[in-house]
Formats: sequence, C-alpha cells, structure tokens
Amino acid sequence: MRYFTDDKNYEFWIFGDDLVYTNYFDECEIDELIIHELMDKLFAANSKQPYYSLVSFKNIYGKFSQEAKEIVGNHPDLVKTKKAEVLLSNSLAVRLLIKGYLLITRPSVPTFTCETEKEGLEWLISKGVSQDSVSEFLEWRKSNS
Repeated sequence: MRYFTDDKNYEFWIFGDDLVYTNYFDECEIDELIIHELMDKLFAANSKQPYYSLVSFKNIYGKFSQEAKEIVGNHPDLVKTKKAEVLLSNSLAVRLLIKGYLLITRPSVPTFTCETEKEGLEWLISKGVSQDSVSEFLEWRKSNS
C-alpha cells in the first residue's frame, strides 16, 4: 500500500496493482489545478498503469468546480488508465446529484455510485479489480476502523 496527500483537499492510497482509494476531505475545494496535482501524483506512483477507482465523498460534491468535474470524467490520460470508478457517499442527496450528473455527462469509463464500500467493492470486482488489491484494502480498512 502506498499513501499520498496534499493535507488540505484529498488523500489517496494505492492497494495492490490496481485499486486506488481516494478520500476528499470535508472542507476541500477542488479545482482543475488540484485535480492536475492529484493526477500527477497518481501517475508518478503507478506509472500510468490501468487501475480501478474507489472515491469517497461525504457532503462535498458541490465543492468541485465544473472544470474539475470535466477533467475527472474525460481527461484522456484518465480515460486510458481508469478501468472503472465507484463514487461513494453517505448522503442520498449527494448520490442523487451524482447520478444526475452521470446521466448528463456519460463518463468515458464505467461509473457507479453507492453508499457503502462493500457494495462498491463488489461492483469493482464484477468489473475486474484484482482480489489481491481488494484483500489488501479490506485488511487496511479493518486495521483502521
């Protein structure tokens, strides 16, 4: 497992060869510069290898600039390397906003929104994420609960 953060907006971990877990902090404000910084760190860490993405939001969806949303959904380097993405939120309102946004924008990679990590991981497994990466994530989650 490898860990990265900017200490203000996000943190992410890479598990195994193909699972990236990103957590956006409650008070973050994500714009195109922050997204590019995160992408630079990710690509430097995984050498632009294909990966599956598990992203945790709380109630912060509205703090993403439109430009940041477009980059995350359609940047050529992300489209080439991201195999599938799960957007997690414990807020029904946020999940509904995400679902509406996904219907309008039609991201280039399979994308799913749900409430629990369990449901998200099951969906990623159905898309091909390695069991070793999922096991490493679950062990980490268990030790950090």
